[in-house]
Amino acid sequence: MLKKIILLIFFASTLYGQFNHQDKLVIKQKLGQFTVTFDFDGRVNETGFFHKHLDIEFHYPISPTWTVGIKYRA
Repeated sequence: MLKKIILLIFFASTLYGQFNHQDKLVIKQKLGQFTVTFDFDGRVNETGFFHKHLDIEFHYPISPTWTVGIKYRA
């Protein structure tokens, strides 16, 4: 009986954990003066809809405390 309860709790928590979560992977690399960033973002909302974004960013320092950058999101 205890084994069945533990399995029920495990499967219920696994199913509930599938909704409304976010996974993110960020890769940042310095190339000379430039900084290049690849950002992959995958999300599942409460209805089970999965969507993803891929961001590519380039940053260049224009002073010791300021940078200028461009970002593309697909």
